Amino acid sequence: MAASDLTTLARIKEYLQIASSTATWNDVLNTLITQCSKMVEKYCQRTFIQATYTEYYDGFRQRELVLRQFPLSSVTTIHDDPARSYTASTLVSSNDYYADLARGMVKFDVTLSRGRGNLKVVYVAGYADIASLPANVVLATNKMVGAAFNKRKSDGQTGDSLGNTSFQYEPIVTADVAALLEGEMNLVESA
Repeated sequence: MAASDLTTLARIKEYLQIASSTATWNDVLNTLITQCSKMVEKYCQRTFIQATYTEYYDGFRQRELVLRQFPLSSVTTIHDDPARSYTASTLVSSNDYYADLARGMVKFDVTLSRGRGNLKVVYVAGYADIASLPANVVLATNKMVGAAFNKRKSDGQTGDSLGNTSFQYEPIVTADVAALLEGEMNLVESA
């Protein structure tokens, strides 16, 4: 299991109705869990498991800043420095801002400077562990792993036929998976 996996082998086996004692598909399922977890993160343009981030933003005299990752656990430091040296003298006092942890937003009591890359933010964001992930993220990952697992024998094919009936294979990121992940999307443009 990779540290960034968004579901577990036990959850996938339960979802696919594979007996927990059956080890035949464990390696395949673990690989699919990791790959589909990466696909979910790429689709949402964010990571879910907690990590520390250092990011740079352009200032335009705003009083709020939406960070790329959420939910926030803490904001370590914020620098506002048009010269981009980020010294102690450019540190924004923690008394001058409030962090909306759930939304990943920082609201300031002061107006930030204008500049290119003048804002440096160090923060911790994400869910502490796999057990605290939102159920919709886990379900979307389970659906993707299930689709990939069931499609493994037809890899490279776009459809098939059985008797007089033909059918097309669905993509792994289906409309229902996309709907599950809709509220988890990162809407902040990457630098």
